[in-house]
Amino acid sequence: MSEVVHVALNRLDGGIHWPGRCPACGATGRLSNVKAYIVRSTGSYNVVSVSIGEQVSSIDFPMCATHASSNEWALTLLEGGVFMTVLRSLVYFSLFLSCFFLYQKLAHHMVLLDVANFLGIGKVGTIIFFVFGWLGYLTVLWAKRNANVRPLKFKENGKVLAIRFLNRQYAADFKRANPRATQKLRKPPTTFFGNAWFWIVLCIVAAPAALFYLMKA
Repeated sequence: MSEVVHVALNRLDGGIHWPGRCPACGATGRLSNVKAYIVRSTGSYNVVSVSIGEQVSSIDFPMCATHASSNEWALTLLEGGVFMTVLRSLVYFSLFLSCFFLYQKLAHHMVLLDVANFLGIGKVGTIIFFVFGWLGYLTVLWAKRNANVRPLKFKENGKVLAIRFLNRQYAADFKRANPRATQKLRKPPTTFFGNAWFWIVLCIVAAPAALFYLMKA
């Protein structure tokens, strides 16, 4: 079971301190520093233009040579930049569409040609798109299982960094190594519409209905 630790950067004493072992296997010898990037998408707009950019920060943490490579690949696949976010969105859309098609196929409501006509890429292109979605989803699952240390995002205007640890014992040792910076922080109250789960549930409920309506139109 993973754990997310919030680090108050203004409370750190001489930087982030890490336990002296690999977070994946616990090895203590021949550790090397792994660089993890935190990519923040930024955007601004006015009446005539829209600009999208990225801000990149990084942290270093020790890992053994065996797990360092897989952790770096996993972090690359899960990074929050514009390109990877759009790519993962396509994966999830393809996965959702293929599951929706299978459900409708079992109910005798839809054939592959209906989906192909909706996407405008033909039957072969639709099959390739579905395969891309399932392979991409399996890749994302692999990445989440191998990202032993994963910086998620900055909060409170860059003052707090959220880091996800797969190993809860390692997370506990990390908090002991950074006691002041990892003390429980007060969360500002959020409104009902400010809760991310509200929008996730709304999209899950609304997307199938909207897609079915468009295909039958």
